[in-house]
Amino acid sequence: MSLYQPPGSAGDCSADGPKVLETIRQIKRLAVPPPKTTLGLSNVSQGCGERRLLNRTFLVLAMATGLNSAIVDVEDEMLTDAVAAAEVLLNKNIYCDAFLRIYRQR
Repeated sequence: MSLYQPPGSAGDCSADGPKVLETIRQIKRLAVPPPKTTLGLSNVSQGCGERRLLNRTFLVLAMATGLNSAIVDVEDEMLTDAVAAAEVLLNKNIYCDAFLRIYRQR
């Protein structure tokens, strides 16, 4: 079952983003136990310009609402950076291991 209509498919790159984030938040809040959630990240930016930037930004927002996993572009190093930073800021990685590992390798 899909809860997401790609925004670019309707010609508006921003119409459904807030709805998806609120849906993730509500699913996590109302279900006991909260279900795991996954998002196909490229669906977010379908038909839009600057897809990688939109994907990175939306992933961090979705992580803040409770997203557990995402199907992503593994070659986007800036996305990896954004996820590592978000994990620190969202207190999901209290010792910052992944964040530090990413920046020590550079």
